[in-house]
Amino acid sequence: SSSYLDMTRQNMRFSLGIFSFYQGMRLEIGSNWERRFSLKDLEDKWKNNWSIIENQISA
Repeated sequence: SSSYLDMTRQNMRFSLGIFSFYQGMRLEIGSNWERRFSLKDLEDKWKNNWSIIENQISA
């Protein structure tokens, strides 16, 4: 079970890295890109997935 926890921690770090990269891209690209793609939907999905992960970890 300890190896599973290590994998989970690595996955969390990886996800946070992707998320911070995504936030940086969003700031760089700006509102033109945001008009074409619904970033709000993506963020809501990401946050929902994250809360599911957090619930599984704390369970």
